[in-house]
Amino acid sequence: ATNTIQEKGSITTEANIVATYAKTTLKSGRQYIESPMFTSFDWLMKPIAYQANALINKSINNATLIAVDAKTMAGNTDMEFTTLKDKNRAYGIVYANDNDYSAQAWYYNIEHSKYTQAYVDTVATFGSIEFSAQFVNTDFDENKEDSKIYGIKASTKLANVEITVAAAEVKDVLGTSVGADSIYTSMWNSFASDQAIGKSSLISLSTKIAGLSLTTAYANYEGIDNYEGNVIAEYSISDTLGLTGVYTDTDKEEALEVMATY
Repeated sequence: ATNTIQEKGSITTEANIVATYAKTTLKSGRQYIESPMFTSFDWLMKPIAYQANALINKSINNATLIAVDAKTMAGNTDMEFTTLKDKNRAYGIVYANDNDYSAQAWYYNIEHSKYTQAYVDTVATFGSIEFSAQFVNTDFDENKEDSKIYGIKASTKLANVEITVAAAEVKDVLGTSVGADSIYTSMWNSFASDQAIGKSSLISLSTKIAGLSLTTAYANYEGIDNYEGNVIAEYSISDTLGLTGVYTDTDKEEALEVMATY
């Protein structure tokens, strides 16, 4: 299940050595991992951090090759890093061509939670509309069936409002992720990969007014008749101080979170 290896964390989330030779960079130590299904979800006190070694290579034009080997993990609120069992690795290639087309593919081997996973997505822009598609296949060691997830998304801008609509489907068995997922219908408190088997949909509206970034969104998860609606407001008081307010409403509860970041 999602977040099964988030047991303990640490306030000291970044402390690493970075070395670059030619077009290859090695980053070793406590750091954030940013990838679709293995990531540093930023929530509550701090983002999730990992003790890891990461290699980033940019020898191929318009492409970045990435390999990550994570040793320990620090969750959002606890005070100690926890050792991850066995090997927990991510391999990815990210391609972008003049902002008109991009694609990425990832392979995850998460031995701590006993699964391997393949992820691919592609984004293309046609005029004022951006189209995206994604696919995730998760192979659980203890399950006979793989989890398959399909997602599509379209975004455009009208006046000063960005509009996004998305749909996804989880097939066969529930999926999983480390930290958070990047399924198009995931929300602030709901990760679509492990919400329910079945279809889900999302609509989102975003705008900026006098320095205030405002987003409102609604998602429905058909498999368990679950939903989430939220309103997220972000305001930069200065270059170093920002405020964020998040209101969420699900079929189970309502919540209000207010955060100040320096």
